[in-house]
Amino acid sequence: MSTGFIKLTLTVFLTVSILLGGSLAAPQTPEKSAIPSLITSLNLSKKQKEKLEPVYEAHHKQVQAVREDTTLSEDARRAKVAASNQAINDQLRQTLTSDQKKKLMELRKGSK
Repeated sequence: MSTGFIKLTLTVFLTVSILLGGSLAAPQTPEKSAIPSLITSLNLSKKQKEKLEPVYEAHHKQVQAVREDTTLSEDARRAKVAASNQAINDQLRQTLTSDQKKKLMELRKGSK
């Protein structure tokens, strides 16, 4: 292949890519939220998301640590996870609006 052909091919590729809105950079993967989809379906405000994200991240870490702790009995594990779940629910009650709380209760009833 000639150098001219390679340059032409690259030029066409770049032009088409730009025209189609493509990017030459690696595709960005959206950051995965620690907040469960059931909660995000409540249309949280930015402020609510910012408040709940670290709470859920800490919860996930706590639950993972409990699962990995082989010194705990099954009852102790359940108690620690239940306490962490209670803390999440307390935080949700403080953060969600009354309409969001109602919707969450309906969604939870529907998922059972």
